[in-house]
Parts: sequence; structure tokens; C-alpha cells
Amino acid sequence: MPCCDACGRPAGGGRWCRPCAATAVASPEQAQRLIRRVLRWAQGLGIVLDPAFVLRVTLTDRPSDRPGHLGSTLIQSVVTPRGERRRVLGMSIRRGLPALLFMGVAVHELIHIWAALRRWRLHPWAEEGLGELLAYRFFRDLGTPEALFLARRIEINPDPLYGDGFRRMRRLIGEGKEELRRFLRER
Repeated sequence: MPCCDACGRPAGGGRWCRPCAATAVASPEQAQRLIRRVLRWAQGLGIVLDPAFVLRVTLTDRPSDRPGHLGSTLIQSVVTPRGERRRVLGMSIRRGLPALLFMGVAVHELIHIWAALRRWRLHPWAEEGLGELLAYRFFRDLGTPEALFLARRIEINPDPLYGDGFRRMRRLIGEGKEELRRFLRER
């Protein structure tokens, strides 16, 4: 019997088990409630968005052209005579994800938004790895069996960009809150 992609319990033939499917994020109101929770958690690490910035979250059936991606950051690049300017438009997350998985995707996308707003230029493995490291920390902080299942999936992800990026960033920074705060503050 297949297992739920969000918690590891038997899924009964679908992608999600019944308890996870019952939390599926299908409306903008649900998404906004979860985003507020993610932003409160991120503030504890020093990830604070300018009050003038409006974080737009779009629920979509296909957040990216890349198969398997559950979310993406929407950034518009404009080339001017003075160079490239990046304008952050928000994030797009797959509709119907269980709430816990939705929040992990939002944490990951939030670091892309924060990095773009701060004009960081990171190597792709470092930026994706940092997003995964923060999602990992978020799940570990929640500490529920379902959250720890998702944290473990990040740890063992074989993907060279996301999984290896996570492991490299964890070695470089560490995974503790204080280590993450220090890294984010120094950038």
C-alpha cells in the first residue's frame, strides 16, 4: 500500500492519507492563515519583510515548469542601463497540499523572496540549500511525527541541487536557531 507523501502513513491508494488530505489548502484564506504562521516563525530567525512589501501568495495547479516542484518564487527581472533590477512579485504554491507541507514549501520560498529583496546573489545550490535548511528547521521546531517525517525527507533527498545543497549549507552554517540567526544577520 502506498504511503502518504506528507506524513508516511498508509495513503490508501492516493497521494495523501485521509488526515493530511483533510487539511488540504484550497482557498486563499487558508493560505493566508498559514503564511501568517510561517512569517511569525521566520521573524524569530530575523527574517522580517519590510512592512511596505505585500507578500502575494498564489495557489496554482502548476507552480513551476519543473516537474515535481510544489512552489516557486515569482521574480521579474528588468534590465536597465544601470544593470539588472529584480522585482519580487510573490510566491506560487500548489493548490491542495496538506497544511504542514504547504507551510514547509512557503518557508522555502520565503528565503528566495528575502534574498531577492536584500539583493543577495547566491549560487543556486546555496540558495536552494538554504531554503531546504530553513524548511528543515521549521519542521524540527514543530516536532510532530508528521513534521519530523518531512524533515527526514529533506535530510535524505538525493537531488544534487536541493538535497546536496541542504547538506552543504547545514555543514557550513549548522542547523541550530542561533547559528541560522547569526548567518542571516551577517549577510
